[in-house]
Amino acid sequence: MADIECFYFENGSIASELKYENGKLHGKSVFYHLNGSIAAEKHFLFGQREGESRYFYENGSLKLSESYQDGRLENVVRYFSEEGVLLRETHYKNGCKEGEDSIFDRSGRLKEIGSFKENHPIGLHQLFFEDGSIQEKIFYHDKDHFDKWVFNLEQELIYEGFYDQNMVYRETKIDHQGKIIKRVGRWINKQLVWE
Repeated sequence: MADIECFYFENGSIASELKYENGKLHGKSVFYHLNGSIAAEKHFLFGQREGESRYFYENGSLKLSESYQDGRLENVVRYFSEEGVLLRETHYKNGCKEGEDSIFDRSGRLKEIGSFKENHPIGLHQLFFEDGSIQEKIFYHDKDHFDKWVFNLEQELIYEGFYDQNMVYRETKIDHQGKIIKRVGRWINKQLVWE
């Protein structure tokens, strides 16, 4: 049999309505802001998060939407500004980041994009300047090894670091005076050691 448990703020307004069945959270539970607007709606299946959960700003606009399966994040998580602009969109599978992760600024401009597999970055990740030009590119060989390129606003390469076929890291950068600095490193005991 379903039971509803309510909690209240000090001023007497409702803070949450939790639904239980056989002593476990089950069904939709609702949480409120102090002003009375809904803060969150979460769904449970016998104590585990299940289905869509949504979080709201005090003005009622959607802040975050996420979905659960068997108590773990699944599908797409979206985070919005108070004005309704999408700020982040991240894909999940079995509770882990899996697939594309995109970050936007408050005008909706793409700031960063990359992919993940089982919470680890994979492949090409990119960061962008406000004008949409490339600021940084990172290519992940695995979670510990990646190549990196950094550009200035004029799209001139100011940093390059990459692993060669022998997994030797070769770095070239330009300092503030325009001097080119090079160095070489090797992956030893799970860290990059410079020669």
